[in-house]
Formats: sequence, C-alpha cells, structure tokens
Amino acid sequence: MARMVDLALYAHDDWFGTTTTRLSDLAPKGASFDDIARFWVTRLHGPQADPGMTHLAAAYGITDGTQPMDLSDDDAQGLSASIVAFAAISPTFMQR
Repeated sequence: MARMVDLALYAHDDWFGTTTTRLSDLAPKGASFDDIARFWVTRLHGPQADPGMTHLAAAYGITDGTQPMDLSDDDAQGLSASIVAFAAISPTFMQR
C-alpha cells in the first residue's frame, strides 16, 4: 500500500528531465477547485465518478469549491498533482 501511495504522489514528477507535459497545462484555466477536481477524477475514475475532494479542499484552505481560482502555474501544478494523487489512492481507483 505504501508503494501505491508513493506512485500516486510522485509518478508525475520529472525525475530525469524528460517529461514535458505539466498537469497544470491540461487542467482547465481559471476554473474552480470543484471543476479541476472533477476534470482529473473523471479521467481516473470515469464519467460517473464522485470527486469527493472535500478533505483535500480543506487541506488547501478552500471553503467554497465553486469559486474560480486565480493560480500561478506552480500552484496550479501542485493542486493538479495533489488531486491526481488523492484520486489515485482512493479505494474506488485501487479497486479498478
């Protein structure tokens, strides 16, 4: 289980300087936390998935996930990476 968490948290990192795709480039720009979470969770869990990101939103200090967020590129990358990791270690994803 610990290795699965490590994979979810760090698989998107550019360890060898060969990855050119940033998660933040793929996510919707100027979107709300809920929109970004739905975007990534749908890609991992499918269109019927429930984002279920309230704990992650709270960790980021987000009380209203419907408000558009103005994020820097690095912040958008960190948020997207966290959402992908959180969704990838969920029981629903592991079961798939």
